[in-house]
Amino acid sequence: MILVDTDVLVAAANDRGSNHRSALELLETTAESLLVPPTVIAEVCYLLHERAGSRAEVQFLRAFELGELDLAELTLGDLRRSADLANQYADLGLGGTDASIVAIAERLDIVQLATFDRRHFSVVRPRHIEGLPFCLPTARSRPTLRRSSGGPGYLPGPRPNRLASA
Repeated sequence: MILVDTDVLVAAANDRGSNHRSALELLETTAESLLVPPTVIAEVCYLLHERAGSRAEVQFLRAFELGELDLAELTLGDLRRSADLANQYADLGLGGTDASIVAIAERLDIVQLATFDRRHFSVVRPRHIEGLPFCLPTARSRPTLRRSSGGPGYLPGPRPNRLASA
């Protein structure tokens, strides 16, 4: 399972952005489940609606129905842990969405995160591993997967390698 951050999903929608190709490559080619927290869904919907209109937002939401993305559960325990993390990393400006990603990763023992946000995720230390690794490096690098010790090109179409096993 790979947790997916807001920036990857928004980059997939922005075909003029520097991270577009890397984001699409991950979303289209990975055979692993792409797990999206509700907090990320809210951010993506807001940003897509503001920047690309309701059609892009609807395409994003339909990706869950089509099995391209999976919804992560956000529990009361996750919210409690998110508040603790946001407080602990207040000087860093860690917000509730990023804190919820870490909390969900800890609860589900997930060690892979798709994000371009190194500012937060290179500093935050989850309880279950030493740092949360990244699936996507900076745009200048080639996409790699590292593990720990619509509108104009919005979301990819069905991922055959993933949907074939469903």
